[in-house]
Amino acid sequence: MKKKKEKSKLKSGLVLLFDLDDTLIQECESEMAAFLETSKAVAHYGISPKDFADTIKVKAREAWRSLPTYPYCHRIQIASWEGLWGEFDGDDPQIERLRQLKESYRFMVWNNALQAYGLHDVKLADHLSRKYIEERRKRHMLFPETIEVLQDLAERYRLALITNGAPDLQWSKIRGGKLAEYFHPIIISGNIGFGKPDLMIFQSAFSFFPENDSVFIMIGNSLESDIAGAQHAGIKSIWLNRTGTINISEYKPDYEIQDLREISNIVASIPVRVHGNKPKLG
Repeated sequence: MKKKKEKSKLKSGLVLLFDLDDTLIQECESEMAAFLETSKAVAHYGISPKDFADTIKVKAREAWRSLPTYPYCHRIQIASWEGLWGEFDGDDPQIERLRQLKESYRFMVWNNALQAYGLHDVKLADHLSRKYIEERRKRHMLFPETIEVLQDLAERYRLALITNGAPDLQWSKIRGGKLAEYFHPIIISGNIGFGKPDLMIFQSAFSFFPENDSVFIMIGNSLESDIAGAQHAGIKSIWLNRTGTINISEYKPDYEIQDLREISNIVASIPVRVHGNKPKLG
């Protein structure tokens, strides 16, 4: 224990704030893989699993937006497809309401998708709903470089995780990807009632670090969530743009990368200087 404390003192005053979904973990790929595996059950009806998976996503968005909990889900960023497999554990009244609605929501989505192809089979809808939960919960696909990069950065910097979503969903992903050991703190929007880009979720992370000894930089794939949030919080940002998309938004990151391995050189080149009582970047 003593060695760990001594080692932590040697770490830079720079704190790296990481996003989770589609930054460290392949959320979209994990989701689609589960949809496709589940949708194989309708192939013998002459329905393409890919087409059915696309239909499910459309029906999920439609049903999700009709729920009384949608404003809350939008605020903390729980996606419609996450409603198809989350448990929604917790005491928050809105989370409790989601827990009450989840079974009817799931049946509605799968049943509506089947009906779009002229199939009226409530038993099949129930089977598909349960099958998707099983398939999705066992898929937490990391990007190939995620662990390598986190192991390297954790040796030199303090790492925190700021992620939007329901606590049980995000913890399933964190534990499934074996990521928890790299981060302190882990801030989940569902625990505080506000999601990125709201300033409050960043302030929750800042409170874990000494004010006069910490400088923060946000790393994430979303311009509207991660980069906008960093701007609101007055900190630097690194945009993970794996596909090379042209940024036409109002949110301008300080740095842009296509692979997490590029982070190391960027942060190593950032001097942390102290002006008065507050560290600043560059």
